[in-house]
Amino acid sequence: MSEFDRISILNAARCLLEDRKFKNDVVLPLASREYIEAVDALNPLLLVISRGEINARGRFARVRVDHPIFYEEPNSSQLRRLSLKLRQSDQIILGNGAELEPSDIPNVSWWLEGVVWEKSILWVSNPEHFDEERRRRLKVEQTVETVPERPDEFEELTCFVDVTLSLDDVMRWAKSHGVNNSPKVGHNKGKAGAKPSEDWPKIEKFLMDEIETGTTWKSWNDVWFKLQGLLKDPEASNGSAQPYQKLTRHLKVHNSDLLEMLKQRIETVKTTL
Repeated sequence: MSEFDRISILNAARCLLEDRKFKNDVVLPLASREYIEAVDALNPLLLVISRGEINARGRFARVRVDHPIFYEEPNSSQLRRLSLKLRQSDQIILGNGAELEPSDIPNVSWWLEGVVWEKSILWVSNPEHFDEERRRRLKVEQTVETVPERPDEFEELTCFVDVTLSLDDVMRWAKSHGVNNSPKVGHNKGKAGAKPSEDWPKIEKFLMDEIETGTTWKSWNDVWFKLQGLLKDPEASNGSAQPYQKLTRHLKVHNSDLLEMLKQRIETVKTTL
């Protein structure tokens, strides 16, 4: 299969956000690797990939990143923060060792927090799925002129780099799900990324003010109810059993400290968040 039959994760994200027809990277070059806030737009596509309905390939790799070492197996929260830091910084990758030829990515490797679409990288969800000898054969070479001076060690993570998808599979998925390529999302041409669905800074400030004055809530639904006057469309979540998930998803990625403070002030915290 040639490069004309493939589309990178970065390209797929751009096409979804800008409502472009899906085309391969040769026909539609997308050099920018600026941060893309595309979680909601990419969710349906990533779920289909995780079910094996779309073929994904990448070069198996070890990547050294500018991040304090995890002394135990990193949890989802740590890797989520790492993914956010990696997608926003060009300097986070200090070394890279990858196989020369791409290989199919097993379905079990896919998970939302592990996908860094701006750089077409996928952290593997469980390195134990792969032969350790295969990983040891990869020689990590420094990719920056100088390594930052810091007391912490730098972490090496197992991943796939240069991740691409079958263009035919993606186009078939888009057609079957009425994606053309996605519901239109406002795009800021001055900066990469979708326009936020809500005025999140205003919402976060309101919540911090409430916390500082000692407010407590019985449930997440009560928190969400208090925000109705700040929402662009207060009725958009009507009928949803958990309308507040829009808020918790945002805070998990952008303000985990505020999320933890909120949890401490809610009498019945949803443990499944």
